[in-house]
Amino acid sequence: MPSPTRDSLSHPEFNRVPDLCGFINRFNVERLVPTSVVLSAHVWRSWARSLNLPSNQILKLLFSINIRDRVKLSLPSGFYGNAFVVGCAQTTVKDLTERGLNYATMLVRQAKERVGDDYVKSVVEAVSNEIASPDSVGDLDSLT
Repeated sequence: MPSPTRDSLSHPEFNRVPDLCGFINRFNVERLVPTSVVLSAHVWRSWARSLNLPSNQILKLLFSINIRDRVKLSLPSGFYGNAFVVGCAQTTVKDLTERGLNYATMLVRQAKERVGDDYVKSVVEAVSNEIASPDSVGDLDSLT
């Protein structure tokens, strides 16, 4: 029986991660794409393909984004809590499954890049007014 503190099982599927990142970063030479973004895009595409959904259905990928370094007014000194908002990438099933991993990666990266001061302020306002209610139909949640 394998030790619970040491992984002794072979996971050949993980051998593809550097290949996926290398493939994506070949097309993004001006700025490398983080592994977490590539993996999120890959899982999103795989999930969409496995469900055989209608090609015109809109799919969303929701993921948390750390905002500590993304807002002009930084968090107060001594603030030790979590500081994140939910980002959202969305597209149709057809585009997600047919346009390739580079397309899905671009959508995730753009969703992360949209998070700035205005976005964070609108999220804080929505949450403080108790009007936030994410639409979870067709969503795949992920941490990036």
